[in-house]
Amino acid sequence: MAWKITKKDIPYFALGAKFLGSGGGGDPFTLSSLVQSIMSDSQEIEILPFTEIAPNDHIVCLSSIGSSVICDEKMSTGEEGLLALDCYEEARAAKATALIALNVGGANAMVPFIVAAQRNLPIVDGDGTGRTFPEIHMSSFHLMGVQAGPLAMSNQHRETRLFDEVDNHRIVREARQQVHPMGGIVYIAGFGMDGRQMSTVILPSTLQLIYELGRIFLETPSRAASLQQMHAVLTNSIFGSPRCLIQGKIRGISRRFQNGLIEGRFEILGTERWDGQVVEVGFGNEYNYARKNDRYLCLTPDLLLVLDEETFQPCMTEDLQEGRLVTMYGIPAPNVLRTSDMLEFVGPRAFGIDAEFIPVEFASEAGV
Repeated sequence: MAWKITKKDIPYFALGAKFLGSGGGGDPFTLSSLVQSIMSDSQEIEILPFTEIAPNDHIVCLSSIGSSVICDEKMSTGEEGLLALDCYEEARAAKATALIALNVGGANAMVPFIVAAQRNLPIVDGDGTGRTFPEIHMSSFHLMGVQAGPLAMSNQHRETRLFDEVDNHRIVREARQQVHPMGGIVYIAGFGMDGRQMSTVILPSTLQLIYELGRIFLETPSRAASLQQMHAVLTNSIFGSPRCLIQGKIRGISRRFQNGLIEGRFEILGTERWDGQVVEVGFGNEYNYARKNDRYLCLTPDLLLVLDEETFQPCMTEDLQEGRLVTMYGIPAPNVLRTSDMLEFVGPRAFGIDAEFIPVEFASEAGV
């Protein structure tokens, strides 16, 4: 059923979004602070399950694309998403009746909230990825035939661009080419669909999931209880039971900017019952693989969660520090991300990893 949230709930969504960011997607707390500053104390935002969306409703996807570092440095004015939506609606000659996130991992989870708070629109409980990926076509929306265009783009300087091609790949390419000239971070509105189509492409209940994850880790005083509840919540979702892959100390961090991504690797030197074991982790904005002794323990699109033992918060790739004690979990991705068609976009080979995808629940057992 539908539910309503207030500004006091926003930090839960923000922290939960970090848990599904797989180390990337930007820190959602910057944009969550903006949402809270926009909302009045009494204001509510309605969250709708897809089952309560009418077949003829008009749902518009909101997101940002560009550098997560620049997103943190250049605070959004709060108008970019509104301008993008206005530009989109003018091109479609139709008003949005609800909003949806492209992905609920990282900062992008917050973008629909910024616009919903200003336009008094509901947000659909779901998204197109269940996590974070670096490209906007890496989603169930694209896989299942939702037209990206018209796709509107806006930046801090109130500049807008409109892309209205039939070919999603061409739109993605042209939009990506405009990100740097427009300041390195832009906000987009696109992937418009009616309620009937949305019901066939959505990854449902992901907003509810990040809310619950955030609430667990902000309110549960016991670390053991937090982990137990995290396990239960993920197990009873469209994801799966998290696997603890290693606990240990970070070492050997390397980073480079390549192919528009911050790529790199590091190692976790095991402690406790993993003493003497070493796991290598690779990333391209997000964590893409964990490997031990040339055996993969976890591969994209399954998620890797690196939990800081001191702060008990997820470590983003830009937060990695030598000597930091962490525990790493592998989380099974939603089944739609594991289909052969979707693996072409989000599987290991899409990120230059010469390996076939193996579900973490099997790979981690084989690699131990």
